[in-house]
Amino acid sequence: MSTDADAFVRAILSDPADVTARLAFADWLQEQGGVPNLAWAYYVRLHVEIPGCEARGELAEDLLHEATTHVPHILATVALSATELIAHLDAVLLILPSSHYRVSLGDCEISAEALERIPATSALNFVALPLAHHRCGLLVAMDPHEFDLAKLLGNLLNTPVLPVGAERTEIEASILWHYRVDPGLSEPVHIASP
Repeated sequence: MSTDADAFVRAILSDPADVTARLAFADWLQEQGGVPNLAWAYYVRLHVEIPGCEARGELAEDLLHEATTHVPHILATVALSATELIAHLDAVLLILPSSHYRVSLGDCEISAEALERIPATSALNFVALPLAHHRCGLLVAMDPHEFDLAKLLGNLLNTPVLPVGAERTEIEASILWHYRVDPGLSEPVHIASP
């Protein structure tokens, strides 16, 4: 991602309610040209229009569907800390779908509610760390090369999974830490946070 695009994303995250910043970003993307940028611009614009439809009592499903048709053409990825992503989750999903984010897990705090959504054995088997629950689904850090497992995991959990990319070794270490798993045990145990 270019430094200009990064500056736009940072500005949007600093004031998520500012629709003008998102529209300016979409205009800038369109000016850059190319199918990936145009698809990204449409994605952003459509997500600006959706709240207006909902406020008028209209269904936004058609706009959401149209936005998803642009996703395969978007090549950009945005790197954030998991803490930053969770803090601005509504805003980041208006800029790009979850699968286009790469997170560093670092010292990210994950709620007990999120951890309870994926049993420790499933987290280890799928190498999938739940980060937060959102009205659209469960935000899960996964290896970007294994995003095809997100749908399977979602089916098993009976909830949509919103995958975000992270380094596999970092996910594995975070699973051990957050679930308090002893690598020497044959059966992982989840100990809820106090």
